[in-house]
Amino acid sequence: MKKNNAFTLMELLAVIALLGTILAIAIPKLLNNTSNEKDKIFKMSAINIIKDFNYKHLGEDFTSTTLLKLNLTTISSSDYDLNSSYIYVVNDKTYIYLVGLGEFEGLICHGTVENMLCQEDIATISFVYNLNGGTTSQSFESSYAPNTNITLINPTKEGYTFTGWTVQGTGASINGTELTIGTSATTITANWERNYVTLTVNLNEGSTTQSFEETYYSLSTLSLINPTKEGYTFTGWTVEGTGASINGTELTIGTSATTITANWQRNYVTLTVNLNEGTTTQSFESSYAPNTKITLINPTKVGYTFTGWTVEGEGASLSENILTIG
Repeated sequence: MKKNNAFTLMELLAVIALLGTILAIAIPKLLNNTSNEKDKIFKMSAINIIKDFNYKHLGEDFTSTTLLKLNLTTISSSDYDLNSSYIYVVNDKTYIYLVGLGEFEGLICHGTVENMLCQEDIATISFVYNLNGGTTSQSFESSYAPNTNITLINPTKEGYTFTGWTVQGTGASINGTELTIGTSATTITANWERNYVTLTVNLNEGSTTQSFEETYYSLSTLSLINPTKEGYTFTGWTVEGTGASINGTELTIGTSATTITANWQRNYVTLTVNLNEGTTTQSFESSYAPNTKITLINPTKVGYTFTGWTVEGEGASLSENILTIG
């Protein structure tokens, strides 16, 4: 009897069922692997764009710009939404918000080289706070769930008054101190107004050619002209006021009412007494302060009559027997 090598109907159906099971397992895994590779490529693109940006624009003053304006040649506009994607710099850190198109449709990455958050990573919104030179006792997470409410503590900055926050991000808003995280990357930036401080100048009986305003911005600097005072040498300023200081002639206005006071040292003038071979019972110092008055005792000389004094020295004078030092 001839052997029949053909499949029966039952055997054929069993093989089809088995193949279906294998495909049901293999295809999702294959698709998942493909999707993961796309995610990795997209994330790496975001990181590489930042690195390229930092290299090309090192030291430039940058705030925010779309990728379209950067004229990038390394990525395709068919796979990346260059108009909706942008780069910005906060506190010397470069951030990117990258939106995918075409092959990367539906993918979004936001963050820095060190901390890049993409859709496949977490279902939260990246959050950046810029204190703009201020400080705060409040700590923040790098990301939050959309529409999360955060009660903000007002930051501080020496010499400035906090005037509020600027909020960026789709759907993000602030009401008083209550911040609502948006549905896209959210950034808050502190705004400040510089304080005015009164300045009091005490010349301590001296004079100056310099004029002063009543108030100045806190922590602003002012070049001082040394004052003068007849018969005295100016020795510097005494500065009072929180945060106020002086370096040479450069005054830094404080964060509270600031006072500067001129300090003086009296000049001394040498006095030479020539008795011209006479004698006197009077003793003298070697030097005196300018304008000092001395009552002179007439000297004597055997065989001679004293006829008076000859006075030399700028500003020196004699009235009867009262000598005024120059």
